[in-house]
Amino acid sequence: MKQLLPIPPTFFRFLFLYVAGAMLWCLPGCRRAGTITSVADYVAYCNDPANGLVQVQEQDGLKLTVKYLPPAYLAYLELYKGSASFGALDSLSAQYRQSPTFQLIIESADAAVPLEELIFREAATPTDFTQHQTTLTYGMEEYVRLAVGGKKIAPVLSTLESTVENDRKLSLLFVFNSDNDPAFSFNKGEPVNFSLARNFFLGSNALFAFQADDLNQLPSLHLTE
Repeated sequence: MKQLLPIPPTFFRFLFLYVAGAMLWCLPGCRRAGTITSVADYVAYCNDPANGLVQVQEQDGLKLTVKYLPPAYLAYLELYKGSASFGALDSLSAQYRQSPTFQLIIESADAAVPLEELIFREAATPTDFTQHQTTLTYGMEEYVRLAVGGKKIAPVLSTLESTVENDRKLSLLFVFNSDNDPAFSFNKGEPVNFSLARNFFLGSNALFAFQADDLNQLPSLHLTE
C-alpha cells in the first residue's frame, strides 16, 4: 500500500490513543457508574457500545466507527507516555473537558476488499491520489461537524494517526474547543450528533447519534501510584 503522508510533530501526543484502545478493546465491560480503579476496566467501559460512547455503521463498503474519548482517558494517556504525573491527572481532566475529542476509525467492511481501494476509489490521477492523501492527513476537519444544542461546531484540530495498521484501518482524531463557544455543552437529555459529510471516499453523509447523558454520566477513574 502506498504510504500516507507523515503527521507533524505537534500531533505526537495523540499517537497513544489508538494503540492503548486497540490493546484493551476486548476486555470485559464495567459497571455503568461509580468509581473505576483500573485503566483496563475504564477503557473496556468506553469501548462497550452498550454504554453509548461508540457508534458504528457501514456505508459504501466501509465500516465507520466513531468513539467519544472521555477527559479522564485522555489525561491517563498523558501519564502513560510520561508527560504527566499522578498529581496532575485531575487538572488535566479538567482541561480536556474543554476540548471534547472524538475518534473516527475507517475499515473495509469486507476483509477481502483492500481499504486502499475504497479510500482512493475516486483518485483517477496521481494528483488526485496525492490530494486525497493530504486531505486525510491534514484536512478532514472540513467534513466533520458536531451538532450540540442546535448549533453545528467545526473541529479545531484533526489528525490522521500513524499506526502499524494503516493498511487495514485508519484512525482520525477530531478535537473541538468549547472555550470558543460558551454555548457548547453536553446538556442533559440532548442529542450530540457527529456528522461526516460526503467526501472522496464516502458517497453520502453519515450521522452518528450520541446522547449527552451517556457522555456526561461517566464512571470516575481513580488511580493510585
